[in-house]
Amino acid sequence: MHNLRWWQQVISQFILGIVAVFAVLPIWSMARIAFDGSIHGAPTEFRLWPAEPTLAVFNHVWSKPSQSLIIPGLLKNSLIVSGGAALLSVVFGLSMAYAFARFRFPGRQTGLFIIFLGAFLPPVALMTPLYILLSSIGLRTNLLGLMMVYTAFAMPFCIWNMRNAFQAVPIELEEAAFLDGASFSRLFDWLRYH
Repeated sequence: MHNLRWWQQVISQFILGIVAVFAVLPIWSMARIAFDGSIHGAPTEFRLWPAEPTLAVFNHVWSKPSQSLIIPGLLKNSLIVSGGAALLSVVFGLSMAYAFARFRFPGRQTGLFIIFLGAFLPPVALMTPLYILLSSIGLRTNLLGLMMVYTAFAMPFCIWNMRNAFQAVPIELEEAAFLDGASFSRLFDWLRYH
């Protein structure tokens, strides 16, 4: 790697400084708004420092959130939804990943490509169809409906990662385990730790 001249170094540092300002400024602005007691609605002007620094905003949000639930209830709902979505995506993704890694069937490559494209689909593009679907089956205001949506968006990631993990294990080891009388559940248990 060659050394930069002094003026190239100055230009590089200047450009990196501008990029850093654009990266850090929104985060700083959000933190400043969180500690500013003078804001009672949408902020109307840009400031670098809070006009009235306070922690009372956090106390207010903790004791009286705008929703009907309190913070521990909201946290419980988040844990239920995220934990359930993670569990469901691993359980459903496990069988699909194993099938894509070990079996040869018609449409296998096409299916993998469609799953791969699903990982790049922006969630905003599916808001209207999901709203209509969840409303029609009665899960629009239910934690189960939200869990299903998160599971659907996590599935491509799970399938592709677990498929690669299954492909890393030689097929001969699985065949030897089946010859020794291992069941599918025992085999999955072994694959999980190797």
